[in-house]
Amino acid sequence: MKRSNLRGFTLIELLIVMTIIGILAAITLPQLVRVRYKAHQAACIANERNLGISLELYRLNDSQHIYPDNLNSIVTSGYMKAMPACPSNGVNYVSLYTVNALKDIYTISCPGIHYLVLGGSQGYPQYGSEGGLRDNP
Repeated sequence: MKRSNLRGFTLIELLIVMTIIGILAAITLPQLVRVRYKAHQAACIANERNLGISLELYRLNDSQHIYPDNLNSIVTSGYMKAMPACPSNGVNYVSLYTVNALKDIYTISCPGIHYLVLGGSQGYPQYGSEGGLRDNP
């Protein structure tokens, strides 16, 4: 048999390349997870602001100028087409909407865990009629 002069990679060279790829993956993967949660947080803030705008429109058009008892009222009244859901867990904001007894102050809390993973507190960010967006307790 005739032996060819083509030379392949040695085992050591392949192991070095695989080690470098493994190190690069170990460095970048945690950052990708953090970026994903930051994107969820940005989407959640946008959802809360949209809900806040819809609640203000509801209050302006209401004869008594009060906020609704629950968030489903803004969907059934036509101020929103559908109730948005938190991007990190798919839960909608209905259960975390609170309104005071006089129905003139409301708070919408985030049902997701993305803010908790990023070092914040559970249930934040919040959006309310007093002060708008709140990032921390």
